[in-house]
Amino acid sequence: MPPQTPDKSSLIYTAFYCEENVYYLCKTFSEILDKNKENYEIYVCFISNKTRSVPIKRQLAAKSPDGFVIWTYANESLPLVDLPEYHRKYRVVPSETFLRVFASDRSHMSKNNDSTISPPNYPPIFTAETTMNLPSFISMTENLDSADFGKVLNENEFFEF
Repeated sequence: MPPQTPDKSSLIYTAFYCEENVYYLCKTFSEILDKNKENYEIYVCFISNKTRSVPIKRQLAAKSPDGFVIWTYANESLPLVDLPEYHRKYRVVPSETFLRVFASDRSHMSKNNDSTISPPNYPPIFTAETTMNLPSFISMTENLDSADFGKVLNENEFFEF
């Protein structure tokens, strides 16, 4: 039986900072599994493409309930819009790897005046090695040799996975 998931209101969440929200969700699940001495495989999935334009339905940011939002990339998988010009690829990373190597200095959220969009009230996520590697996770044109960035899969491979 899967572990009991925490109440959504108890999770760390900041609008538009999906990769950081996913980071803290993975951290919460990791702590729950460690505490309960349970073993589950948890993965993070980045969805993007060559144009870095991913349409996803049922987003709070959509102008209408039936509409969709085109994100630069996404950390969620369903429900997706199937449009040929937005052919998706999926970078799948084990949660424990993502927690160990992910870093974001939030520079991708900067506007022209160097202010960030609704910044979280906690510091950016860094590792001892780097302050920013988000572009390596988002990139779908390269399949990095390092296992630290998971595997890039096409849609068929993703659904088989």
